[in-house]
Amino acid sequence: MKRKVVAENYLCFLALLEMIIEDELGVTITQRDLAEEFGVIIPPGYELNITNKCYGNNDNDYGVHLNETILNNYFEKKNISIRATYFHVNPFEDLELDEYDNSELRRGKHIIYTYSYGDLFHENDKLEIGHVALLWEVASENELLIYDPGPRNAGIKKVNRHNMYDAMRYRHGGIYVLERLKEYECI
Repeated sequence: MKRKVVAENYLCFLALLEMIIEDELGVTITQRDLAEEFGVIIPPGYELNITNKCYGNNDNDYGVHLNETILNNYFEKKNISIRATYFHVNPFEDLELDEYDNSELRRGKHIIYTYSYGDLFHENDKLEIGHVALLWEVASENELLIYDPGPRNAGIKKVNRHNMYDAMRYRHGGIYVLERLKEYECI
């Protein structure tokens, strides 16, 4: 990654998307530009200088709500040669993608985890807060280096791989894999 982006409140996924698009294509589409495109749900009374916003009263609703189809439709509409694939976390096993000896599976891919912030970082008052992080490096058999876009405590963090999967399961999350389309591929 050429540049680490710190997220604004409720735009964490979009901050990572900004980083990936810039890294892959050399084009900057800011998290605010993306929020205008996709919309964002924020708490009443919170100020965010975005016109495409609405207010909600549930912590589970805050942020941007995307899925594989919405992302791929956006990439196609904007001629962004990236494809997103989503893997819902399995309650019984971890994915092989981020295993230590599977670096070939990760080559050319950006991996985004969706998980419970409170569960991963042991903050019981934030268990229902959904968050995302970008896989930075598989450090060892059980440790991942992730980039947490914040805004609170943004930066590279070392986490236990199994704790990440537990946090994903808590939030019914998963993994987005974003990769540049090969020139001969069509979506």
